[in-house]
Amino acid sequence: MSNTLPGTLATRLAMCEPEDGAGMEQPVVLGWPSAAVALAAFGAALRTERGWLGLAGAIAATPFCVFVSGYALFHWWGAVAGVANFAAALLIFRARRDMAFAALLPFLIIVTVLGVFALRHIRLLR
Repeated sequence: MSNTLPGTLATRLAMCEPEDGAGMEQPVVLGWPSAAVALAAFGAALRTERGWLGLAGAIAATPFCVFVSGYALFHWWGAVAGVANFAAALLIFRARRDMAFAALLPFLIIVTVLGVFALRHIRLLR
């Protein structure tokens, strides 16, 4: 268990556990910290046009995309987002920030939808 108080935002986002307690915790590297690091790296890469930050963001997002591919709702979207993240890193290297942001949209949509599900206590598994 976590050292945070039950019901806090960090507890809800860090746990992938159904309310009946039948689930299990996921390793931290596959969860939200991976997505947060990737978003921060991509934001810095788009702001400064440094390609190595975009590559770091794509590498950091890969475990999250693989984890998301396990859900039936996002089965193919996880793979699409993973490939698109590396395409975005390549586009940042080529100084195409507008196209890089467009390539990041699948990842951003997945993070947003899963974030809303986590905050609303919507379970994807039975």
